[in-house]
Amino acid sequence: MKLKEILQQHQKFKHPWALKRHFGDSYLLHHNPIYLNVRKMARLLGFKFQSERFFDYEVMALTQLPKILAKKTIPYSNTVRPLLEIERRAPGVFNWSDVPPLKANYVLHESAHGIGNTIRRATHKKSRSKNKLTQDREATLGILFEESFANACESVASLYATDPVHQEFFQKNAYVIEYQEAVADLKAVIQLLGPEPMFKLTLLSFLHSNFLSDPKSLSDFKRMLKVALKGSPPLKSELSPAQIQRLRKTFQGKFELDPAFTVETNRFCLRLMGIRSPLVDVLSFDFMSYFENAPEYLHCLHLMTKAVLQS
Repeated sequence: MKLKEILQQHQKFKHPWALKRHFGDSYLLHHNPIYLNVRKMARLLGFKFQSERFFDYEVMALTQLPKILAKKTIPYSNTVRPLLEIERRAPGVFNWSDVPPLKANYVLHESAHGIGNTIRRATHKKSRSKNKLTQDREATLGILFEESFANACESVASLYATDPVHQEFFQKNAYVIEYQEAVADLKAVIQLLGPEPMFKLTLLSFLHSNFLSDPKSLSDFKRMLKVALKGSPPLKSELSPAQIQRLRKTFQGKFELDPAFTVETNRFCLRLMGIRSPLVDVLSFDFMSYFENAPEYLHCLHLMTKAVLQS
């Protein structure tokens, strides 16, 4: 594919919410329902989008999430201008594969963070515990819940990146990009359970990954499944043991993050956000019990899912 051709695809599609300086944005708004729904909800919640310098986002993005949430502003870089300049200077010369790596924008991920944070703050009460470790654990669960929501949005958006142009645009817009096997597995889950339980299971799988907790046992997975099915239409028939095992295989280990990166990133971000207890202590508790016993967590999970899967 020529650089000229992919630029034509970028320019071909127009959308009233599109960010013209954001490479592939209008294409994704036209072709990816998850991308579109996240943009729609972020705008509805009052988030703005800014291509001018936003504090220190360009040099240290991981430190800027609190400012993104406080200012309700999603930063991004102008990734169209340099590509147009290359094509202007050498018309028709370069293939897309010849172009030096283009910096990705993470508008989808940061928008999902804004949505998740807004929904969680609207549904959650302040911790009633006077114990500092319990407070830190509940704060950590909230932060990682939002991060897992953003991870799940990207993961499920991958289902729609089925052609080369869509894949190229999506890869310049996401941290989490699923391989064909995982995409096929998620589509099979939709056929079996429906889209809402599929999204909830994906989110809960990323939550386990962010907590460095692999639900190895069948009973652990059944807890996830029970939470994911709550609030959804009843299944046409009871799941067989073989179907449960296939679901367990789908969500065991496939939707996980790099452990080393997760440890270092989470340790830094949690401390930046005021968590002072050691990482091993704040992660070592039964976080799934909150989804089983605290209605606000289940309600939050349901609202997050509805926000992404709205028709």
